[in-house]
Amino acid sequence: MYRGQLPLGLRHRARFEEGRRGGEQEHEVSPNIDGLEMRIVESAIVLLKFRRAGNAYDANGFFVHVPGAQRGVIFTAGHNLVDEQGSRSTELRVWWQGEPDEVAVAPEDVRISAKYEANPTPASAVFDYGAILLPKPASANTRRPGFGFALKLAEEEVQSSVNITTYKPGTPIGPETRPVHFIGGCTNPQAKSQIEHDISTEPGVSGSPIWVGYKKYPTVVGIHNYGKGIDKLGKSGRGTRLTLSVMREIFGWAGALATNKQIRVVTTSDEDEDDDSDDNDNVRDDDGGRVEDRKICDRTDSGSSNEGEVYDDGEEYKERPKEEESGDSSGSEKESPEAPPQMAGPLLFLTWSPQDHIIRVVVGESLEPKWTRFFVLPVYASPLLVSKQPLFEYAFGLENPPKNWTREPDASSQEGDGRPLWVSWDIEQKMATLVTSLRQARLARWERQGDAYALRLLVRRRNGEDLWEVIVRTDSRVVMPWDLGDPGTEFTGLDYKTLDDEIPESYNRFVLV
Repeated sequence: MYRGQLPLGLRHRARFEEGRRGGEQEHEVSPNIDGLEMRIVESAIVLLKFRRAGNAYDANGFFVHVPGAQRGVIFTAGHNLVDEQGSRSTELRVWWQGEPDEVAVAPEDVRISAKYEANPTPASAVFDYGAILLPKPASANTRRPGFGFALKLAEEEVQSSVNITTYKPGTPIGPETRPVHFIGGCTNPQAKSQIEHDISTEPGVSGSPIWVGYKKYPTVVGIHNYGKGIDKLGKSGRGTRLTLSVMREIFGWAGALATNKQIRVVTTSDEDEDDDSDDNDNVRDDDGGRVEDRKICDRTDSGSSNEGEVYDDGEEYKERPKEEESGDSSGSEKESPEAPPQMAGPLLFLTWSPQDHIIRVVVGESLEPKWTRFFVLPVYASPLLVSKQPLFEYAFGLENPPKNWTREPDASSQEGDGRPLWVSWDIEQKMATLVTSLRQARLARWERQGDAYALRLLVRRRNGEDLWEVIVRTDSRVVMPWDLGDPGTEFTGLDYKTLDDEIPESYNRFVLV
């Protein structure tokens, strides 16, 4: 069977721009599947069966690895879940490789884009997406494979070929059932909200993943939802691109989005410090460096989630509590701290300074509380496999920044355009600032040691392998002792140190509250 393999010479390299005060280095985007984990692709494809007006239909969906999600998440096309008259599909069932029988889906576990459901026609093709939420397996050994994703790719033109893997309509389920694979060109690389391609499809393929190879793994970039018939010239099929707005809505459904969070700076206890040496045995990465304990992404009842590039050791698959912010999401109780322990030291938070254009530290409540409120969400995840530990990253974003925020000292008085800014950690300049795109941002890893509630931030130097730790200094060279008791005082105390350095009068733990 033809599976779209291409010679290595057809690989495309996408160079992400070197951003302001740091940025992402070159990553390979490959259209081919040579050397990629095709078992991830095949096992992540989901066959949908449902009824509509008394007739039976087949369609497709696919699992995606969503770090921190309370439920298993199947992405699919919105028109698989609701017809043009606004009637929901009934008797919805799903099946994937390794599952002995079809799995019935309850109506309350179906989510549809609000904008698409308001007008479920091709006129809303950009918003033609939805999701199916399933309970997570009880054991990490039975977890479901899922595609990886990278929100940075949504900021780039699609210069590579793209893949669609799908079950054809009428495919019988069974142990030998396998999806088919197609590969084609992207016909409009500049399209911001859709992936336009020249792959010939048929009814029933809607909801299939549009994916590329990224960092040598299958990475989904869109949800196929229309064949070439939607194009006036009949040349391009289309799919909804997995942009920030699309993923934020889906992450909200899955309970993987934390919003309106303050980043509190705290000290560490002697017990935390004693845990350092023991934890180092469990901290490594694929290059022989460090990797953080997966427990750092446990979420509390306050909905906190944590930024970082970490491996999954199976803790993600414990049942998670229902969170108020996720609204539609639901889940069972899990073991998780009810609230942060008593934290010694002054009440300090990270805050954005529109005047200085850097992240500063504020004592107690800020005079501009909105600059202390961030959202946190996963921005990258490698595919999920039982046999491998996936890598993933979280990022901080600032909602609705002011217009001309990088140029005008009084920009804080102006309303923004709704596009977020991302926190970028800069060791060389000993600061953190905001950038306009993920490709410009240098993200930090999070590490939690033992059962400590607070986390620490680790950042790599631009041209080095060593990890540096984000700290907040409170010595007299950055702030007077009496100012630490004066609410509203801001000071430039953010700094970095090597893991072996001892910096007096500094804090190196952070809590989302």
